[in-house]
Amino acid sequence: LGSRGGRQVLASEEEVRAVLQVMRDLRHSAARLAAFRGLLHRCLLSSAQVLALLRGLRYEHEVSEMLHEAAPKVSDPYNLHVLVQAVTSPTYRARAARLLARLSKRSREDLARDSAAGVWKR
Repeated sequence: LGSRGGRQVLASEEEVRAVLQVMRDLRHSAARLAAFRGLLHRCLLSSAQVLALLRGLRYEHEVSEMLHEAAPKVSDPYNLHVLVQAVTSPTYRARAARLLARLSKRSREDLARDSAAGVWKR
């Protein structure tokens, strides 16, 4: 699927499952990350889809790297907090929590600014 008319659409569950299978079959970290990035660039992903993909990675450094790339682009930023579940290392978890808190705050500020500006009014 990917983009239609210049707009990105939410990835289907089949697309996410296909990428997860490809990631499981790949032996090299760079190849797994490339498969994840390919889907990330083609489609919008929900927090739940990003979480599933992060859990499909093998190593903590892969999870941390892709969390930093994928989190700012999720389709539902109000659910960012669930992504920290993918991180098991205390060091990486602290970094992830700071990143997600910063992104959540930015998302809330953007929503408040849009609301105050009347963007949502007809």
